[in-house]
Formats: sequence, C-alpha cells, structure tokens
Amino acid sequence: MAMAKAAKAVCLLVGDIDRGGVFASLTGTFEILDDEERQHIAGFVINKFRGDPALLDEGIRWLEEKTGKPVLGVLPYDPELHIQDEDALDLEKSRGESTRALDIAVILLPRISNFTDFDPLAQEPGVNLRYIKHPGEMGSPDLLILPGTKATLS
Repeated sequence: MAMAKAAKAVCLLVGDIDRGGVFASLTGTFEILDDEERQHIAGFVINKFRGDPALLDEGIRWLEEKTGKPVLGVLPYDPELHIQDEDALDLEKSRGESTRALDIAVILLPRISNFTDFDPLAQEPGVNLRYIKHPGEMGSPDLLILPGTKATLS
C-alpha cells in the first residue's frame, strides 16, 4: 500500500473464490490496513466464480456491511484466461510427472522470485513445465532450471 499512498491511487481488493474463504480473506486483508490505507480502497472484486452470482448475495451484503465498502463485481471463472498469479500461490498446480514432449523442471525454492517468468513456457504447446521440491520428483527432465530467489544468502 506504500505505492498506493504515494500515488494517491484508488485500489481494489480482489479475492480469488477458487481458493475458498474469499469473504474472510477480503475482510481480514481490509482489517489489517490502517485508516489511511483503507481510504484508498474503493471496493472489492470477487474473482473466478463458477455458477450463479446470486448465490453470493448474502455474503456480499455481509462484506459490505462489515467494511463499509462495496463489492464492485463478481468475475466468472474463465479457463482460457491466463493471468499471472500473485507470489507463488499457484505453483502446486504445476507439480507432477511430465506428459508432454518437452519436459522442463524448475526447482521450487522456498523463496522463489519472479516465478511468472516461466509462464510463457507453460503456455507453449508440447511443453510440460513443472516445479519440483524434492530430488525424487525430478525424473529425467529435458531442461532443469534453477530460478532466482528472494533470499540469495539462505
């Protein structure tokens, strides 16, 4: 929020309902902001919803009453939309055995940085990009990548 404050920016808090607990996540995030930071929040957006948005009406009313901020939209899940995930939250989906022609393994460091740099490889037809935590998961990849980290010394 430091950048938002410096730029006097209007911000949205976006929650991924696919992970579960979206109302608790949005409320908790909003609650830990200080008063000045909360002033930058225009409202909330719920992302990756599957189904009838009317099912969320009660939760949306609760969130708006609890925070005093509106829910500005509910975005449907779209499997064809490839938006980068924040931090390393989505890396678990890319673990496992190779089923494609070119097998690329990335060592999943505890504090991996810029992991989204590998997204173009994952989108390439015929490429299986997977993240490995243990040597036993490596198998025989065609390419092994040691990525950058946010904690070089450790």
